Amino acid sequence: MKNVKIISGIVVVLLVVSVILNLSLLSKLKNVEYQLSDLEFSQQININRVNDQISYIQSAMDNIRQENSWISEINVDFDTDINESKDTLATFEWKIEELRKEAEVNFNYAFGANEEYASIPAEQVNDGVFHVTIPIEVHVEPLWEVSIFDERTNEFNQPKHKKDDYDQDFLYFVSMTNDDVVKSSEIHTDNLSYIGTSQYGVIETQVNLFEEEFNVTIQSYDAGESPFRIEEVYLLKYEDNSVVDEQKLDPEADNHTVGHPYAFFNSTQIKRSENMNLTIKVVYSNGDTFEEEVY
Repeated sequence: MKNVKIISGIVVVLLVVSVILNLSLLSKLKNVEYQLSDLEFSQQININRVNDQISYIQSAMDNIRQENSWISEINVDFDTDINESKDTLATFEWKIEELRKEAEVNFNYAFGANEEYASIPAEQVNDGVFHVTIPIEVHVEPLWEVSIFDERTNEFNQPKHKKDDYDQDFLYFVSMTNDDVVKSSEIHTDNLSYIGTSQYGVIETQVNLFEEEFNVTIQSYDAGESPFRIEEVYLLKYEDNSVVDEQKLDPEADNHTVGHPYAFFNSTQIKRSENMNLTIKVVYSNGDTFEEEVY
């Protein structure tokens, strides 16, 4: 009997412990459920915020489209034939929907970093169709790409474009005034540097620096139907702003002719100095000459 009572007591204790553990586990499960519920709620809030932002952006884009629905795309035609004054003619054409007779339509444009736009009246050539033709001054020159290899440091600088200080960005937009209400199209930007490249092509220059000497390799090629070819190439070595050496580069033997669309020129080995500067001078078939510092 005594043993039965002891066993019964142990069973009761185990049952109590089991109940306590189950209650504790149930409480923890409920806490996990609450945490999961909170996490799901937070995620839903974030999703709603993202959806609201997307809706706002979409609405803003729709408003922009609606604001610009009054005008078609502006078609642009740049004449790549350059006259003696280095000007090119640019023609712009567009159509305005639901045009009123009393509306005033202007073409507005600016060059580079100039924040002041010039404005000229547009000519109506058809029902709602307008155009303007204006002369644009362009900086016509070849595109220079330079790379330098230094044997002392075993470093090779990848080709980089040599940019002129002249800014060739052309910015423009159309405005329409009607009953003191002004509408403006979006501002467009075109870079006109390709016009110069189409005339004089691309010049790749590689400077190879060795322990005591250096040489220069020139490769020129057309970026389009260039009417001009390189006839002569010169390497000018400067020290203290004075020319100390000038060498005419000969075309490689496998060139078909001087002035071939893909022309290669090499210098001989020249003594290297620490304070030297190198400039390449090219002469084209039309007599135009360009210089570029390459080192």
